[in-house]
Amino acid sequence: MVAGDTYESQIVFYYDPLNSLMSAHKVTAEGQVQPPCERNSYKASAFPAVVPDRNMLYVDDYRDSHDWLIVL
Repeated sequence: MVAGDTYESQIVFYYDPLNSLMSAHKVTAEGQVQPPCERNSYKASAFPAVVPDRNMLYVDDYRDSHDWLIVL
């Protein structure tokens, strides 16, 4: 699952459901890719959603038979 804000922040977020890995990569002005964050604790069941004008990322986390909304 992939979400991104390629216009304002130049960040791409992706989620690997097999490994429960949420990661972000940012493209620098020099064209290099840097991983600003990585987390392996979310059990997402839907695509992450980016809200660039608020600098937020919405992710769901399925735990204890409930879907929780995580705002990063």
